[in-house]
Amino acid sequence: MPEANINDIIIEKTPAYFTANPLVPERVFNFNSKLKFILILRSPIIRTISDFTQILQTKKEKNKTTINLEKMSLIKINNSIKLNKRPIRNSLYFEHLIRWLKYFPLKQFLILDGEKFIKDPLSQLKIVEQFLNLKPLINSNQLIFNFQKKFFVFVKI
Repeated sequence: MPEANINDIIIEKTPAYFTANPLVPERVFNFNSKLKFILILRSPIIRTISDFTQILQTKKEKNKTTINLEKMSLIKINNSIKLNKRPIRNSLYFEHLIRWLKYFPLKQFLILDGEKFIKDPLSQLKIVEQFLNLKPLINSNQLIFNFQKKFFVFVKI
């Protein structure tokens, strides 16, 4: 974490904290029980496919040319889902949220729809400003659609 003044707002955007080690919520609570959390969630199916694709891409980049699709499969022979596979496990949002809610009240969480955030980031960022009790500063001039990335990007003015 960078150094910060008492009135600074620090954002840490590592999604793995939410789904990681079950001890993380307690550790975070002991660090600062007044933290606020912003979760931007996608459809669990889209998220699982995205995670699976990322795993394949990483294997490809590491020159692991032989990919054992049977081992990577998310479906068992009897057509049930392999819940222990990371792409599936990470998409079971309720399991992770329940762990966090043992330490933090729901009012310290803002849960946003990832699809809305992609399509209309300004409205979602306004909600974030309210949740963090910030003066409304973000405006449409700061969001530009990046045709290469196919989504809006934030531009400092």
